[in-house]
Amino acid sequence: MKKIILTLTCVTIISNVGNFNIANAHYHDNYRHHNINTQMQVDKFNFDPLINNEIVDSMHMPMMNEEFVQSGNVDKDFVTNMIPHHQGAIDSAKLILEYGSNEEVKAIARNIIKTQTKEIEDFNELLANEDFSNSNLSEKAYAEFVAKEKENMAEMMNKMIAVTRTRDKKTADYTFILAMKYHHEGAIKASKQILAYTKNPQIRKIAKNIIKDQAKEIKQFDKLIEQGL
Repeated sequence: MKKIILTLTCVTIISNVGNFNIANAHYHDNYRHHNINTQMQVDKFNFDPLINNEIVDSMHMPMMNEEFVQSGNVDKDFVTNMIPHHQGAIDSAKLILEYGSNEEVKAIARNIIKTQTKEIEDFNELLANEDFSNSNLSEKAYAEFVAKEKENMAEMMNKMIAVTRTRDKKTADYTFILAMKYHHEGAIKASKQILAYTKNPQIRKIAKNIIKDQAKEIKQFDKLIEQGL
């Protein structure tokens, strides 16, 4: 999402995201097209940096590829920008079903796919409504909303990128769980933020459901990590 990168005030995220995507472009070319046989032979219980990078990359790539929406309407912004966020979670969850070995992690992934696919459908239905609400913020309040939204996104992406740069050799399951924890934290922050601005009952319900569901899953993630996943 080039426009996000250009507008972020966080220098670190600009550098990290740029380097991360360039590196992964080469990873993916080699991994997908030249090492298919090697891929099939990977021991799923062992550390594989290419798989770990792909899991995290897929989690935020939809956000990088979609234009960050600043429509002047916080309700529309929240729903529209949450779609690629959810899509990243779905894409990564599908990968862990292929590469993972922990059945509890796979169960979580299946739930993410089911729940967030339905939510994307709901979001698109809302956006298709020509009478979509506008909470009518002042120009100053809206600018503050957008700045905070970008700040939250930068923090989330920095944490996710850091997961692939650890020197600890971790399994695909661990990489997925830790990166998804930070991904969920980003969604929760965005949902709490919109609750401070929106007057739309539908948007408030969506935000509260995201907070409830993803906070519950974060507890599952923490438990798995504590157990030595």
